[in-house]
Amino acid sequence: MAITSRFPISVLRGLAGAIFLLFVFLAAVSWNRDQVFIPQVNGEGLVVLADGDCHARMQRAQMVLENPGIIIDAHDFENHPIGTHPHTTAPLDYLIAALAQLTPSLDIAGAWISPLLGLLAILFLVFWSRRLELQPRWPTLLLFCLSPALTHAFALGRPDHQSLLVLLTTLALTSQFAFLRSQKKRWAWMSGTAWGLALSVSWFEPIILLIGQEVARTIVLGRAAWPATWRYALLFTAGLGLSAWALEGFRGPWPCSNFFLAGPPFWANYKAPDWLPCSVGPVGFSSLLPSCSLGIISETVIP
Repeated sequence: MAITSRFPISVLRGLAGAIFLLFVFLAAVSWNRDQVFIPQVNGEGLVVLADGDCHARMQRAQMVLENPGIIIDAHDFENHPIGTHPHTTAPLDYLIAALAQLTPSLDIAGAWISPLLGLLAILFLVFWSRRLELQPRWPTLLLFCLSPALTHAFALGRPDHQSLLVLLTTLALTSQFAFLRSQKKRWAWMSGTAWGLALSVSWFEPIILLIGQEVARTIVLGRAAWPATWRYALLFTAGLGLSAWALEGFRGPWPCSNFFLAGPPFWANYKAPDWLPCSVGPVGFSSLLPSCSLGIISETVIP
């Protein structure tokens, strides 16, 4: 009786359901484990990545480990001798490099980064659906775990920024839904922050989803679609997106290399003084200015 009173049956059921979902999700995203982790005769394991592009991502992570603070805007190790300017950005590079500090090797970190991001998405959805009393809750969460598109995004051995984008856009959309239902400010700010971080990873998919969300809000809610809290959160989203632009330059998904916004910012070749505590130098500080400025404007100017 003491255990039952301390841990209500509903909580125990929720924990059991969450653990079950995590196991189902891990089984779904790691079905290819025998193709990713190949045992060798010498006892060492070989990590084979799922997609060819993933090898470029791992090369970027290796460069980050060797040169902390570096922002990679061009690949001289691809398309020799011309090289290439990819649309990939730094956030996932640094996540892989950080995870490599906790794993036996960089290859292991690259293989597991996407499934771990998927686990974070599942844990958040379990919490989110409980707070909103979503119905039907467990079938919806199970559908997320078994969706072919999502299991591919979070697949083992696929260190692609798509997994980080799916996590962030999931946080953004679900937090927006929670804000519409509860009108609690923290959900609006969580959604705005997630949208801004998603824009720091890519300017393509997130901005399409964000525009679609705002159009749908306007059609359904009319003037009520833009309360003050959400306007402030959108300004913060724009600030984070512009901060990423200031730090890395615009990374368009289009193949045109002459696009006038493409490439690194004009101050990218500036050398930082040695006394600056940030390895990125003044670029790191300047990247915060758009976000801080928009935050101040939103709190003081907008009624």
